[in-house]
Amino acid sequence: MGEGVSSENLYSNQLENLLNRDNENNFEVMNFGVSGYGLTEYIKNFELKLKI
Repeated sequence: MGEGVSSENLYSNQLENLLNRDNENNFEVMNFGVSGYGLTEYIKNFELKLKI
Protein backbone atom coordinates (compact mmCIF):
# COMPACT_ATOMS: atom_id res chain seq x y z
CA MET A 1 0.00 0.00 0.00
CA GLY A 2 1.35 3.42 0.90
CA GLU A 3 5.00 3.47 1.76
CA GLY A 4 5.30 4.18 5.48
CA VAL A 5 1.53 4.75 5.86
CA SER A 6 -0.82 2.50 7.78
CA SER A 7 -3.84 1.10 5.95
CA GLU A 8 -6.37 3.26 7.82
CA ASN A 9 -4.43 6.42 6.92
CA LEU A 10 -4.31 5.78 3.18
CA TYR A 11 -6.01 8.51 1.14
CA SER A 12 -8.06 5.91 -0.75
CA ASN A 13 -9.35 4.31 2.47
CA GLN A 14 -10.22 7.67 4.02
CA LEU A 15 -12.06 8.75 0.86
CA GLU A 16 -13.98 5.46 0.75
CA ASN A 17 -15.00 5.88 4.40
CA LEU A 18 -16.20 9.44 3.75
CA LEU A 19 -18.20 8.42 0.69
CA ASN A 20 -19.90 5.55 2.51
CA ARG A 21 -20.42 7.31 5.85
CA ASP A 22 -23.83 8.91 5.21
CA ASN A 23 -24.80 7.24 1.97
CA GLU A 24 -27.05 4.30 1.21
CA ASN A 25 -24.88 3.40 -1.79
CA ASN A 26 -21.71 1.38 -1.32
CA PHE A 27 -18.64 2.97 -2.92
CA GLU A 28 -15.31 1.26 -3.48
CA VAL A 29 -12.24 3.43 -4.06
CA MET A 30 -9.49 1.72 -6.04
CA ASN A 31 -5.90 2.94 -5.95
CA PHE A 32 -3.91 1.91 -9.00
CA GLY A 33 -0.95 4.16 -8.23
CA VAL A 34 2.52 2.71 -8.82
CA SER A 35 5.69 4.57 -7.92
CA GLY A 36 7.71 5.46 -11.00
CA TYR A 37 4.89 4.96 -13.53
CA GLY A 38 4.29 7.50 -16.28
CA LEU A 39 0.99 8.28 -17.98
CA THR A 40 1.32 5.44 -20.50
CA GLU A 41 1.91 2.86 -17.76
CA TYR A 42 -0.98 4.23 -15.68
CA ILE A 43 -3.38 3.88 -18.62
CA LYS A 44 -2.23 0.34 -19.41
CA ASN A 45 -2.46 -0.68 -15.73
CA PHE A 46 -5.95 0.85 -15.49
CA GLU A 47 -7.10 -1.03 -18.61
CA LEU A 48 -5.70 -4.33 -17.32
CA LYS A 49 -7.18 -3.98 -13.83
CA LEU A 50 -10.63 -3.01 -15.10
CA LYS A 51 -10.49 -5.31 -18.14
CA ILE A 52 -11.37 -2.52 -20.59
